[in-house]
Amino acid sequence: MISGLLRLALLLAVVASTALPAWAGLFNAEEYERKRDEVASLANRGLYAAAEGKFVEVSSNDDYETDAELYLIGARVARATGNVGKLRNRLTIALEKNEDAHTATWLKQVDDEYGPVDVSSKAKELRDLVPSPPPFNPDYAAAISYAKDELLLSGEFEGYLPVGTYLIAGHELNVQPSAEPQRLHLNKKGESKSEPKAVKQVEPTPPAEDEPEAQDEPTEPSEPDQPGEPT
Repeated sequence: MISGLLRLALLLAVVASTALPAWAGLFNAEEYERKRDEVASLANRGLYAAAEGKFVEVSSNDDYETDAELYLIGARVARATGNVGKLRNRLTIALEKNEDAHTATWLKQVDDEYGPVDVSSKAKELRDLVPSPPPFNPDYAAAISYAKDELLLSGEFEGYLPVGTYLIAGHELNVQPSAEPQRLHLNKKGESKSEPKAVKQVEPTPPAEDEPEAQDEPTEPSEPDQPGEPT
């Protein structure tokens, strides 16, 4: 009797151990969809800071099997807040999870319209980033505003800006769509570290004039010998 009950208990334990992961996975999937929808709802209402926080919470949870849809929502949030680096990263992950033509086109558009930069300024009063001319596109404006805030607060910005020309403390920054970032690093005087230092001009020493060689004085010709008188 006891051995029979023991076998039954072991059988129930085996069944439970195999069923629980399936139930847990189903629960996590349902919970994940609910959390993903929360991110989308916050983004749709323009609550981008809250949406960003919720996106990070959901995407970093190892219990969830994330999908491309979540990262596309996260890309929308990053675009609205001007963080083009996060935008590119999330589009890349979404494309890895689902090779969608729309996502690929969006990523290519970002790579064509933005370029990487690496800028810094030691002096706080020399950190104003001025686009020339100012953009009308709201996505461009958000990206520039994000970069301006980062540069003003921390003194440096490494990320992406819309393609174009910018001025920082009188220095021109030409942003191009490329893999290599455009760099500009200013010291406390607003001088670019990449610019060559002024070299003190030294007046060349004129070559010493050669003294004229002494000329030999001409010798007077000697008088010819007088011919002897005939004897």
